Amino acid sequence: TFDASYPPVEGMTNLLWTLLSSLWIAAFTHIDPIHTARLLGAMLFLGSIAATYTLVLNLQEQPDRTGRVAATLSALLVASSGSMAYYALSGLETGLWVALYCYSLLVIQRLLRGQSSGRWTLLATLCALAMTRPEGVLVSAILLIGLWVIEGRSRTALKLLIGYGMFLVALELFRLWYYGSLVPNTYFAKPPGGMLGMKYLGDYLVAGVAVLGLLPLILAPGLSGLSLLIA
Repeated sequence: TFDASYPPVEGMTNLLWTLLSSLWIAAFTHIDPIHTARLLGAMLFLGSIAATYTLVLNLQEQPDRTGRVAATLSALLVASSGSMAYYALSGLETGLWVALYCYSLLVIQRLLRGQSSGRWTLLATLCALAMTRPEGVLVSAILLIGLWVIEGRSRTALKLLIGYGMFLVALELFRLWYYGSLVPNTYFAKPPGGMLGMKYLGDYLVAGVAVLGLLPLILAPGLSGLSLLIA
């Protein structure tokens, strides 16, 4: 709030990143917090690239040379995203958001491959994702519902869904109690709109994937067909 006589307003879309920032602000009082945030953002960006490589490599039971090439190209595709690198180094929550998302996919992949450990790690990761950005609430729910459906509506997946629902209720009750609203104030300051969405999409195509990102998308079908012919 800019006026002490008014109640606080959730004027940011990065609740978890803001809370985490308070840790290094308190620990390194003589260092500009933006430097620490940028360093962590860079580390999280590299972690997301590594997670992408592992995700694609794990699609094969016994990774061969083709699998390693595919994993490398996928990691390079992520690394070539200009906007992702820019925002990861900006000190914002983007690096944390992408890293949590990639890690949650890794855990889900392991669960679907029969590795039963890590279910509660997945829940904690998705709860953190929901706290990092508002759309994380929906993304986390979709991932958990997808896991529940793919696993044949297993009881364990249902427990994860219930646990996530309880966390979500607690988070929204906190927002309502402390801020007086279920959504951040930025939702009202920047209401959704079709034209604005098209602008964001255009910015992503130009600065997000850029030429390096589009080339694999253009060449992939042709290269796949060529490899099938050779095989």
